Amino acid sequence: MRALLAASLCAGWALHGIDTAHAQAYPNRPIRMVVPFPAGGPTDGMARIISDRLGGSNEWDEGPRWPLMSAGQVGEVAAAGMEIGSHGATHVRLAGLDAGQLAAEVGDSRTSLGELTGAPVRGFAYPYGSMDAAARFAVRDAGYDYACAVQTPMSELGLMALPRVYVGQSDDARRMAAKRLLFRGYIAVKGRRP
Repeated sequence: MRALLAASLCAGWALHGIDTAHAQAYPNRPIRMVVPFPAGGPTDGMARIISDRLGGSNEWDEGPRWPLMSAGQVGEVAAAGMEIGSHGATHVRLAGLDAGQLAAEVGDSRTSLGELTGAPVRGFAYPYGSMDAAARFAVRDAGYDYACAVQTPMSELGLMALPRVYVGQSDDARRMAAKRLLFRGYIAVKGRRP
């Protein structure tokens, strides 16, 4: 049952088509996709938060700069009922990091977001989808219930590597429908790459 709930949460991230870590007003254009899940259910929404960059911007991206939510905005979102999940402390690629770096990125982020919201942080999304066995173990050992990843080999799928589809600025209803149709094949093919 926990696996089903966790998979539903990750599916909700992908199907919502919203990167809730960005603080711009929403909706800023017509809504073209309706997610067929009940209000208050596990897929209502999830905000992926980068704990050490609250109030900053997405300076790691090559594209346009977007403001990230402030501590106050994260509190408001949590109070409104959205789940707050971690996206790491500083948004670095986790694959290849040593144990101390992984503990800081994964564990410290969970602790600080839990203190900010007053609630346990259950979910994690790997920055860039970058993870290896050590990263999955670090996420599990930090106390997360589940984690979502992109380009995960089918043999490594599990609660600490639930599949999700990347959703970006150019994903409209047609692209999301195509991603949904091709998702299983995408994971099978892309997931084989290192």
